[in-house]
Amino acid sequence: MKQSKLKLITIGPVILFFILLIAFGALLAISAQTSSANLKNAVREVSRPITNASAKLLFNPVYTLNITEANNVISRFVDQETIVYAAVYDASALKLTEETAGEWIPESNLMQTLSLSSMNTNSPQEQEADQYLLIVQPISVGSEVIGTVVYAFDQGVLRTGLEQAQATLTLAILIALIGTSAFVYIFMRNALAPLSHLSEVAQQIGSGELSTTVKVEGYQEVSSLASALDGMRVDLQESYSNLEQRVSERTRDLEIVAEVGTATSTILNADRLLQEVVDLTKKRFNLYHSHIYLLDEAGENLLLTAGAGEPGRQMVAEGRSIPLNREQSLVARAAREGKGVTVNDVTQAPDFLPNPLLPDTRSELAVPMIVGGKVIGVFDIQSDQVGRFTESDVNIQTTLAAQLATSIQNVRSFEQSRKQAEFEAQVNLISQSIQRATSIEETLQTAVRELGTTIGAMRVKVNISANKNRDNN
Repeated sequence: MKQSKLKLITIGPVILFFILLIAFGALLAISAQTSSANLKNAVREVSRPITNASAKLLFNPVYTLNITEANNVISRFVDQETIVYAAVYDASALKLTEETAGEWIPESNLMQTLSLSSMNTNSPQEQEADQYLLIVQPISVGSEVIGTVVYAFDQGVLRTGLEQAQATLTLAILIALIGTSAFVYIFMRNALAPLSHLSEVAQQIGSGELSTTVKVEGYQEVSSLASALDGMRVDLQESYSNLEQRVSERTRDLEIVAEVGTATSTILNADRLLQEVVDLTKKRFNLYHSHIYLLDEAGENLLLTAGAGEPGRQMVAEGRSIPLNREQSLVARAAREGKGVTVNDVTQAPDFLPNPLLPDTRSELAVPMIVGGKVIGVFDIQSDQVGRFTESDVNIQTTLAAQLATSIQNVRSFEQSRKQAEFEAQVNLISQSIQRATSIEETLQTAVRELGTTIGAMRVKVNISANKNRDNN
């Protein structure tokens, strides 16, 4: 009997150890499966506001896609962590431009199929490819579809962190189980209570309840397991929180850019368009001031064309300008370099140009307005806070400046076309009046009268002289 008892005492902890090992293995498998599903849903939720905002930015009121503008929009979001690929397709499912952060590119046939399906249904489409999730968003307003924008989200970023945390948890479980099995036949009841609690907590964490509290209690092995599990929970919670915060801030800024673009898309007067942009930008981004400089025809001076608030209107009325070659000017520097310039403490910047009408300026961001590879002006915003602008702000304001440059170009084209049409119509009327004349004298009188009316002249005189040499011949 004694030998049998010793055998039971020896084998009992081993049997219990394997039972617990199998149970925790199954729990980890369930947790991994649940976390993977939650991860996919999280990526889908993160991608939705980005694709929606990008589709709004890429829509053009004249139903065309500008390749340069499209590339500027999608390149702001492609990075090496979350979004690894982006592309824009036209209404025929032909790729106009693409941006990738690595070597991975989805198959062309798959992308064309998804683009056609998205345009036919005027709704987003998604497809998994390897470790990536492809999201296809139609570029449309109402029923008018002019193309699609495609983003590829890397699901492996968060999955890698999750797998590392699970590996750490697995190792901690094994260590804890090895230590616990040696003493489990004496402390079985005390040991099982905290393990049962950790099992429930692990299931809750696996199902996405990251706010669950992990009680660190019990013997040393169980406490180590609880600490490892709580560390994994905290890491995942911080990771999700940081991701949500970044996406929320970026989405908010993109929505403001889209709002400004929508509000100005129907304005066909250049002065009114620029004033609307500076006023909306100052208000929606909570800035101290914003104004716009346009490059003159000679390409030598930046002319202040629109400014927010009373200081802006006063400076515009004064006809202020900045030479393009001026060294002590962030605006001129942005135009010369063709990229955004940020100063988060103007008191420490040697090339900052102070303005007595804006005494509270503490940080400034100037971005060039570029269309067709040519700088046509500078969009300048200012804050009364030190350290206000980040690299994300530079990208957002660059996107807004590119959109604004295209709008200005469209307005200028419209005004030029309108003037040309009015001129041709006036010439046509004059020609018709002249054709109805029955004599040379009436023809000349009609021409003089109509020409004077057109150019607004009080007096028009026509001199006719004969060529003497021709008469002699």
